[in-house]
Amino acid sequence: MDAWLETAFGPTALERTIAVMAEQTVDPGEAVLHAVRKRLAECDRKLGRYRAALDAGGDPVEVSAWINETKSERARLEGELKAVPAAQRITSEEIRAMMEEVGDLVRLIADADPDDKAELYTKLGLRLIYYPEKKYVEARVEPEPPHVQAVCVRGGSPTGRTCPPVIPIPVHRIPMA
Repeated sequence: MDAWLETAFGPTALERTIAVMAEQTVDPGEAVLHAVRKRLAECDRKLGRYRAALDAGGDPVEVSAWINETKSERARLEGELKAVPAAQRITSEEIRAMMEEVGDLVRLIADADPDDKAELYTKLGLRLIYYPEKKYVEARVEPEPPHVQAVCVRGGSPTGRTCPPVIPIPVHRIPMA
Protein backbone atom coordinates (compact mmCIF):
# COMPACT_ATOMS: atom_id res chain seq x y z
CA MET A 1 0.00 0.00 0.00
CA ASP A 2 2.72 2.45 0.96
CA ALA A 3 4.61 1.78 -2.30
CA TRP A 4 1.50 2.57 -4.37
CA LEU A 5 0.88 5.76 -2.39
CA GLU A 6 4.45 6.89 -3.04
CA THR A 7 4.13 6.02 -6.75
CA ALA A 8 0.78 7.80 -7.18
CA PHE A 9 1.30 10.78 -4.87
CA GLY A 10 5.05 11.14 -4.40
CA PRO A 11 7.09 14.06 -5.76
CA THR A 12 7.97 12.30 -9.02
CA ALA A 13 4.30 11.75 -9.91
CA LEU A 14 2.96 15.08 -8.69
CA GLU A 15 2.85 16.95 -12.03
CA ARG A 16 1.37 13.99 -13.91
CA THR A 17 -1.25 13.37 -11.22
CA ILE A 18 -2.24 17.06 -11.09
CA ALA A 19 -2.57 17.23 -14.90
CA VAL A 20 -4.75 14.10 -15.05
CA MET A 21 -6.95 15.22 -12.17
CA ALA A 22 -7.40 18.76 -13.54
CA GLU A 23 -8.34 17.39 -16.96
CA GLN A 24 -10.93 15.02 -15.53
CA THR A 25 -12.45 17.22 -12.82
CA VAL A 26 -16.24 17.26 -13.12
CA ASP A 27 -18.54 19.95 -11.83
CA PRO A 28 -21.72 18.34 -10.46
CA GLY A 29 -23.67 21.33 -11.76
CA GLU A 30 -22.71 20.43 -15.34
CA ALA A 31 -24.62 17.14 -15.13
CA VAL A 32 -27.65 18.94 -13.68
CA LEU A 33 -27.53 21.56 -16.45
CA HIS A 34 -27.30 18.85 -19.10
CA ALA A 35 -30.27 16.94 -17.64
CA VAL A 36 -32.45 20.06 -17.36
CA ARG A 37 -31.57 21.19 -20.88
CA LYS A 38 -32.44 17.74 -22.18
CA ARG A 39 -35.85 17.91 -20.48
CA LEU A 40 -36.40 21.43 -21.89
CA ALA A 41 -35.66 20.12 -25.39
CA GLU A 42 -38.20 17.34 -24.82
CA CYS A 43 -40.81 19.97 -23.83
CA ASP A 44 -40.06 21.87 -27.04
CA ARG A 45 -40.49 18.67 -29.08
CA LYS A 46 -43.82 17.99 -27.37
CA LEU A 47 -45.05 21.52 -28.04
CA GLY A 48 -44.16 21.10 -31.71
CA ARG A 49 -46.06 17.80 -31.90
CA TYR A 50 -49.07 19.31 -30.14
CA ARG A 51 -49.16 22.23 -32.59
CA ALA A 52 -48.94 19.76 -35.44
CA ALA A 53 -51.85 17.83 -33.90
CA LEU A 54 -53.89 21.04 -33.84
CA ASP A 55 -52.99 21.75 -37.48
CA ALA A 56 -54.05 18.19 -38.36
CA GLY A 57 -57.50 18.79 -36.85
CA GLY A 58 -56.98 17.45 -33.31
CA ASP A 59 -59.43 18.35 -30.53
CA PRO A 60 -58.45 21.93 -29.57
CA VAL A 61 -59.62 21.54 -25.96
CA GLU A 62 -57.59 18.38 -25.35
CA VAL A 63 -54.49 19.58 -27.23
CA SER A 64 -54.65 22.95 -25.44
CA ALA A 65 -54.61 21.12 -22.10
CA TRP A 66 -51.48 19.24 -23.20
CA ILE A 67 -49.86 22.48 -24.36
CA ASN A 68 -50.63 24.18 -21.05
CA GLU A 69 -49.20 21.25 -19.07
CA THR A 70 -46.04 21.27 -21.14
CA LYS A 71 -45.66 25.05 -20.91
CA SER A 72 -46.02 24.78 -17.14
CA GLU A 73 -43.37 22.04 -17.04
CA ARG A 74 -41.11 24.13 -19.27
CA ALA A 75 -41.45 27.17 -16.98
CA ARG A 76 -40.60 25.01 -13.95
CA LEU A 77 -37.52 23.64 -15.74
CA GLU A 78 -36.39 27.15 -16.71
CA GLY A 79 -36.57 28.02 -13.01
CA GLU A 80 -34.43 24.96 -12.19
CA LEU A 81 -31.94 26.03 -14.85
CA LYS A 82 -31.59 29.46 -13.25
CA ALA A 83 -31.11 27.88 -9.81
CA VAL A 84 -28.10 25.78 -10.84
CA PRO A 85 -24.95 27.32 -9.34
CA ALA A 86 -22.37 28.82 -11.67
CA ALA A 87 -19.70 26.50 -13.03
CA GLN A 88 -17.26 25.33 -10.39
CA ARG A 89 -14.02 24.08 -11.80
CA ILE A 90 -11.34 23.32 -9.27
CA THR A 91 -8.11 24.93 -10.38
CA SER A 92 -4.77 23.25 -10.90
CA GLU A 93 -3.46 25.36 -8.03
CA GLU A 94 -6.14 23.98 -5.70
CA ILE A 95 -5.34 20.44 -6.83
CA ARG A 96 -1.62 21.13 -6.33
CA ALA A 97 -2.23 22.35 -2.74
CA MET A 98 -4.33 19.27 -2.03
CA MET A 99 -1.77 16.94 -3.62
CA GLU A 100 1.13 18.53 -1.74
CA GLU A 101 -0.75 17.91 1.50
CA VAL A 102 -1.37 14.32 0.40
CA GLY A 103 2.32 13.98 -0.47
CA ASP A 104 3.30 15.20 3.00
CA LEU A 105 1.04 12.54 4.54
CA VAL A 106 2.42 9.87 2.19
CA ARG A 107 5.96 10.68 3.35
CA LEU A 108 4.82 10.53 7.00
CA ILE A 109 3.17 7.16 6.38
CA ALA A 110 6.32 5.73 4.81
CA ASP A 111 8.29 6.49 7.98
CA ALA A 112 5.50 5.91 10.51
CA ASP A 113 5.30 3.27 13.18
CA PRO A 114 2.84 0.54 12.06
CA ASP A 115 0.57 1.39 15.00
CA ASP A 116 0.23 5.01 13.77
CA LYS A 117 -0.48 4.19 10.12
CA ALA A 118 -4.24 3.66 10.54
CA GLU A 119 -4.70 7.23 11.77
CA LEU A 120 -2.51 8.61 8.97
CA TYR A 121 -4.43 6.58 6.35
CA THR A 122 -7.65 8.11 7.70
CA LYS A 123 -6.22 11.65 7.50
CA LEU A 124 -5.09 10.90 3.96
CA GLY A 125 -8.62 9.87 2.96
CA LEU A 126 -7.58 6.33 2.03
CA ARG A 127 -10.60 4.16 1.20
CA LEU A 128 -10.39 0.42 0.65
CA ILE A 129 -13.24 -1.53 -0.93
CA TYR A 130 -13.08 -5.31 -1.05
CA TYR A 131 -14.72 -7.07 -4.01
CA PRO A 132 -14.85 -10.75 -3.02
CA GLU A 133 -16.38 -11.89 -6.34
CA LYS A 134 -13.55 -10.23 -8.28
CA LYS A 135 -10.95 -11.09 -5.65
CA TYR A 136 -9.36 -7.69 -5.31
CA VAL A 137 -9.28 -4.66 -3.06
CA GLU A 138 -9.75 -1.25 -4.63
CA ALA A 139 -7.69 1.44 -2.94
CA ARG A 140 -8.31 5.12 -3.53
CA VAL A 141 -7.33 8.32 -1.81
CA GLU A 142 -10.15 10.83 -1.45
CA PRO A 143 -8.58 13.94 0.02
CA GLU A 144 -10.81 16.81 0.98
CA PRO A 145 -10.38 19.72 -1.47
CA PRO A 146 -9.08 22.86 0.25
CA HIS A 147 -12.31 24.83 -0.25
CA VAL A 148 -14.76 22.18 1.00
CA GLN A 149 -14.66 23.35 4.60
CA ALA A 150 -15.65 26.85 3.44
CA VAL A 151 -18.86 25.64 1.81
CA CYS A 152 -22.05 27.03 3.36
CA VAL A 153 -25.15 24.86 3.45
CA ARG A 154 -27.50 27.68 2.50
CA GLY A 155 -25.42 28.60 -0.53
CA GLY A 156 -22.61 31.00 -0.80
CA SER A 157 -19.12 30.75 0.56
CA PRO A 158 -15.95 32.78 0.53
CA THR A 159 -15.08 31.11 -2.80
CA GLY A 160 -18.57 31.60 -4.24
CA ARG A 161 -19.03 27.84 -4.44
CA THR A 162 -22.03 25.99 -3.08
CA CYS A 163 -20.73 22.46 -3.66
CA PRO A 164 -17.31 21.09 -4.50
CA PRO A 165 -16.49 19.72 -7.92
CA VAL A 166 -15.96 16.00 -8.19
CA ILE A 167 -12.25 15.29 -8.34
CA PRO A 168 -11.17 12.07 -10.04
CA ILE A 169 -8.80 10.21 -7.76
CA PRO A 170 -6.27 7.61 -8.87
CA VAL A 171 -7.42 4.07 -8.04
CA HIS A 172 -5.25 1.06 -7.32
CA ARG A 173 -6.49 -2.54 -7.49
CA ILE A 174 -4.76 -5.06 -5.26
CA PRO A 175 -5.31 -8.69 -6.34
CA MET A 176 -6.23 -11.07 -3.53
CA ALA A 177 -5.33 -14.72 -3.56
